[in-house]
Amino acid sequence: MQYGGLSALEDGCTVKAGAAGTLEITLSSRGARVQGIINDSDGLPAVGVRVVLVPEPSRRAQSRLFMEQTTDQYGHFELRGIAPGDYKLFSWEEAESGAWEDPEFLKPFEEKGEKITLQEGDQKTMNLTAIRSKSPEWPKPNLL
Repeated sequence: MQYGGLSALEDGCTVKAGAAGTLEITLSSRGARVQGIINDSDGLPAVGVRVVLVPEPSRRAQSRLFMEQTTDQYGHFELRGIAPGDYKLFSWEEAESGAWEDPEFLKPFEEKGEKITLQEGDQKTMNLTAIRSKSPEWPKPNLL
């Protein structure tokens, strides 16, 4: 979505009466897809673990860009309808849902994420080993 030449989704926009500018909305059914297998530290399929696609740091304020799924009985996952961009793919043996949207949670795991760049219509396969570290208590007690 573009308004006046700026990305309305990333930068936001305010439409005022009489203001010059064109709002352009582009829809596509060609979202990217990432699939693969998650293994545990012993090399066995990791069943029921979270797989999370996290956008690059400059786009992490956009919660719509985060994608999550739980692996099936074979350690398989598939994420569909992904917007083009740069991401990191993570998998944790234990993590509370949504914890990865907190920069402090991600900080100790940042280097363990697998970088992936996706274009419209891409189909990629990524195999990972689940991160053993448990997530810190979530939500943080001081945020309640």
